[in-house]
Amino acid sequence: MHIGHCGSCGCQMDTSSLEPYTNVVCPECGEHTRVKCELGNYRLIGRHAVGGMSKLFVARDMTLGREVAIKILNDEYCRDEQRMRQFEHEAMITAAISHPHVVRVFTVGKAFGHFYIAMELVPNGSLEQRMTAHGALPEHEVLQVAGE
Repeated sequence: MHIGHCGSCGCQMDTSSLEPYTNVVCPECGEHTRVKCELGNYRLIGRHAVGGMSKLFVARDMTLGREVAIKILNDEYCRDEQRMRQFEHEAMITAAISHPHVVRVFTVGKAFGHFYIAMELVPNGSLEQRMTAHGALPEHEVLQVAGE
């Protein structure tokens, strides 16, 4: 059982069945609060993106005082051994690459039954976000990105 606490009144709540960073309403005071925000040395501070296998959050590294990206494997995949191995394998491959155009992996872990990867937070969003906002990229930009 995992017990969360209301940020306003301190009421204890059973949050066992909830995913990290879930917004709940306190049964005592009615205030909204986020639960399961601490993953190791990281504190989730905002949702950044949602994908098919995982969710990406902005987090604060409480040890080093910097913002990082936390990729958390979706709830349904945390119960699938093969998906968990794929997720760990992705982290190992990414961590083995040292290149200016590949995010740095800081650590992997498990919290609340969910696997996560802590990595470098890249400013200005992803290529997918850029294309969603602005449509197809001009050829010269595509060639530049591909070359990098």
